[in-house]
Amino acid sequence: MMNNLKVTKRLTQLAVVLLCFAVGSCVSEPPKYDDAALGAAPAASSSGRIPPSGSKVGLVINGNTEKSLEDAQKGDSTLKSMPLVNTSAVKDIDPTYYHARILAALKRRYPSIAVSDSVSASTAAGNTYTAVLDVRTRFGKVSGDKTSIDITVAFFDKSKRPVSRIIASGTGVIPYPAWDVGMQRAADQAVEQLAAQLGG
Repeated sequence: MMNNLKVTKRLTQLAVVLLCFAVGSCVSEPPKYDDAALGAAPAASSSGRIPPSGSKVGLVINGNTEKSLEDAQKGDSTLKSMPLVNTSAVKDIDPTYYHARILAALKRRYPSIAVSDSVSASTAAGNTYTAVLDVRTRFGKVSGDKTSIDITVAFFDKSKRPVSRIIASGTGVIPYPAWDVGMQRAADQAVEQLAAQLGG
């Protein structure tokens, strides 16, 4: 009888975790992204010729990317505060998964790429080009909803003029039960598109 009660209690806790995750209360409200963060309204598609392989490129992480990271961190904190932690969901929303892959894709084409605080700082450091990384994530709330990630890499020359941009995106559907939000599935699609456009 006692074992049955323990099993029932754990199942109830799990149901609460899944319900919390499904209704979106474990994931914060989507951040308000700055549409002018790249110096102009986001383009609908990739454009221009990206810098040649091996170019000296600086990498700037913009405000939208920071907001995306903060959103994932809030979701992570909430999930870990639950009585029974949904480890699949925690792993799924971890931004290190896709940010490491974005950086790896950039490094394959630009091995010396290094982070700079701004386009001006990148130029002052002697970089021929600067890549501004803009990542926007949107988490679905219930099973069947779509979670999405949009990645834009905008390249600027030494005069801070935009020369090209790469746009990649992906979506993942929240399964039933809502063990995760489909972020890694979305990220896989987006990073694959990014890598293809970078030529690697």
